[in-house]
Amino acid sequence: MGEPWENVDEPVPLSFPAKKRMKALQKHPVFADECDFKTKYGLDISDEMVVQLKTIFAVGNVDESGIIGRRQFTDLMSLIGMDPEEEELEAMLVAMDENGDGQIEFEEFAVAMCNTYDADLISEVADVPVGSMGTRAWARGEILWSCNSNLIVCCTGIFTAVLVYFQFILVPLTLAYFMTFLLVPLMNVFEQRPLLVRGKSCCEPKKDEEGNVSAAAGLAVGKMPHGIAVIGTLAVFFGVLISLVYIVGTEMTAFLDDPIIQDNLDQLQQDYDDWLNNSGVLLISAPICEHHSLRNDGYGIGQGYILNDQVVWAGSCPISHKCTPEEAATDNLDGTKWCENVAGPAGEVGMTSDEMGGGATMTDYNLCKGLKGIDCAHDGYTAEDIGGFAGLFGGFFNMFAMVMLFVIYLMMEKNPDEAMFKGDNQCMGEIEGMIDHYISLKTMLSFVTGIIVAIMLMALSIKLAVLFGICSFVLNYIPNVGSIIAMFLPLPVVLLDPALEGWQKAGAFIGPGLVQGYVGNVLEPSVFGASLNMTPLSILSALVMWGSVWGLPGAVLSVPMLGIQKISMNYTNHPFAKYCLMLIREDPTLDEADARDESMAGALGGSDGASEGEDAPAEKSDDGDDSAE
Repeated sequence: MGEPWENVDEPVPLSFPAKKRMKALQKHPVFADECDFKTKYGLDISDEMVVQLKTIFAVGNVDESGIIGRRQFTDLMSLIGMDPEEEELEAMLVAMDENGDGQIEFEEFAVAMCNTYDADLISEVADVPVGSMGTRAWARGEILWSCNSNLIVCCTGIFTAVLVYFQFILVPLTLAYFMTFLLVPLMNVFEQRPLLVRGKSCCEPKKDEEGNVSAAAGLAVGKMPHGIAVIGTLAVFFGVLISLVYIVGTEMTAFLDDPIIQDNLDQLQQDYDDWLNNSGVLLISAPICEHHSLRNDGYGIGQGYILNDQVVWAGSCPISHKCTPEEAATDNLDGTKWCENVAGPAGEVGMTSDEMGGGATMTDYNLCKGLKGIDCAHDGYTAEDIGGFAGLFGGFFNMFAMVMLFVIYLMMEKNPDEAMFKGDNQCMGEIEGMIDHYISLKTMLSFVTGIIVAIMLMALSIKLAVLFGICSFVLNYIPNVGSIIAMFLPLPVVLLDPALEGWQKAGAFIGPGLVQGYVGNVLEPSVFGASLNMTPLSILSALVMWGSVWGLPGAVLSVPMLGIQKISMNYTNHPFAKYCLMLIREDPTLDEADARDESMAGALGGSDGASEGEDAPAEKSDDGDDSAE
């Protein structure tokens, strides 16, 4: 017996997609079922219509169980382009599900379809292109759109991998750009004439008959050559940095040299060790060993220490060394033997060569260590400790050196009369205006926050107050979580200083918390206004994303990097970009460029303009652009 679709009276020519669909569906078990609709239901259904009904049923029955549910039937109607009314759909479901078990078999499905729709509509529905697993077949445009979307996803992944792989150069370069934006206003003080102060100009040099400013006229009003201006800017920056390091170092030294603080630290360590021991973790303290020289040949083989009134080898253990007669007959300066076997076959300490049976060799028992192989306690730092500290601080200083090299290069290339990003690109101009605006105001607010926190902690007699003020200044660049971290930074000092009263300890947390809360929730919104135009969720997402990619520098740069993404998406003619822009923006009708000018003018006390570079072109209106829909 042939296949069911071969038993039709008048075979209909199938297109190539239809043939592929039939080949995919021909393995469904429903095509192997024999149905007698005339005898059982009194319906005269042709073999061709039976095949068409089986095709429709197979599309909805993806798991090939021979049964579809009410939800599957509803999805099937939508898939094949049939949109029955709610009453009609409910009537069909009731007619198909005679026993009310919620399961629809093929025969029930076929009877309901024949009673509801005519043969022409069923034939048309059976020819609707479908995809695999009960999906609708894609049109050519949808296929191209899927390829385009997949390329965007792949490019995004590749771009992220590049950011991670080349972060050793991208992170210092990005930090250098932002630091250059921070130092350019100071460089302009040395170089740019006339100076703009609150919308007014001062120190304007005299011009000659041709309208040019000579070098002598520039020097007369304090205008420095570009190279001298860069050197002066860096000198001020490093002077402030060195002063802060000296102040913090002095505070830290005085704090750690305080005997009360040292005793509290030792007590905290002892309490922690006791807690571990009580928890089942066995801690063995390092033995205190007294070094003792057994030989003076300079090779260190005879160096040892006294442990429990017994000599134990140290340094390079003579595991298989046996004293020769010449070595045994040689005396040290202090009268001791130049070489003496001090360990027996079982590792006993203090045995002579005669006791070992004429100079037996030492065993493999490790006598170079203390109890259970633990190194002797010692003052100072071992080579491993010094190597760890060097690696930790070496990475920081390498990063700092690279950042400063990039800063020097960028500042030497920066012309005070030109923008940072040269050219007439509208997008880059707006990005520069956004970065300049954010860096200027954020630095100003962070500086005020750090000063207030340091003064407040000094008034409460909290040690390392300047350090905590600097940390508050830096952490204020990290959105949301930075202020929380800064608020709890004084916790170790508060716990270690017994001289503090209860109100001082409480004020050490409440005071900075109030400052951070006011700056983050009141002052920053009023200063920035709507210029950022970012939702809190988008800022938090940027913090997580850039923090995971670039670590702490990424967290610090997360907000301006999100601003760069927002501006770039606004100039990108793609629905994906417009959708992401919709998720980032808090007010889709706002022009951020105008809002930045207004907020900067308000921050400068009503000046007519902000620093140079803020006259970036206004952001394109979403109403008139040619973005894809």
